[in-house]
Amino acid sequence: MKKLLIAMLSLVAVILIAGYVGKDSIVEKIFPQAKGVIVSGEKQQIDDVLTKHAEQLETKEVYELKIEIADGQKIMYLSQSTIQGLLKRELLTEVEADGKTKKVKSLSTVPSGEGLLFAKKESDKINGNGNPISVKYEGNLIIGSGRAYVDAFVVLEDSSWSSLQKTEKTMAVMKFKENPQKLIGKFDVERDQLVTLK
Repeated sequence: MKKLLIAMLSLVAVILIAGYVGKDSIVEKIFPQAKGVIVSGEKQQIDDVLTKHAEQLETKEVYELKIEIADGQKIMYLSQSTIQGLLKRELLTEVEADGKTKKVKSLSTVPSGEGLLFAKKESDKINGNGNPISVKYEGNLIIGSGRAYVDAFVVLEDSSWSSLQKTEKTMAVMKFKENPQKLIGKFDVERDQLVTLK
């Protein structure tokens, strides 16, 4: 009898709370949903996505990238300013040796004249088109929760990044007002990825 009374009182409390703060708020607190999406591709593709979904967005950030195929891998080059923006949104994740992951809060300073390499395999240079780029390997990091768009990425000082002659691409980090899961795969871009944003 006592257990039944406690169960009924608990149910009444949940109903009252739901009526006060709304069931969506309770569900969000118990089961947080990813409301972020990263889209990458040509600038026009990204501009079109931002225009089409403007009213559905809470926030957006747009970043310029540079891409090339080097050593049989797709490499993305990011400026130091861009990586700081991704760090602020807690979008960098380290994959540890046992396969577990953890959020990255800070990165090493980019060495002058070099880049920071984040990839599965360690290396001290990137042999792309043109001159090889010296890099300091900093671990197996990914953007978001998966290796979605490229095999590895290199962070360069802003001035070194600006002068780098590689294929230019654009990335947008969007936070939707509602869960955007049903939109994944339907953006007309090279790659989209559902993420949890800070």
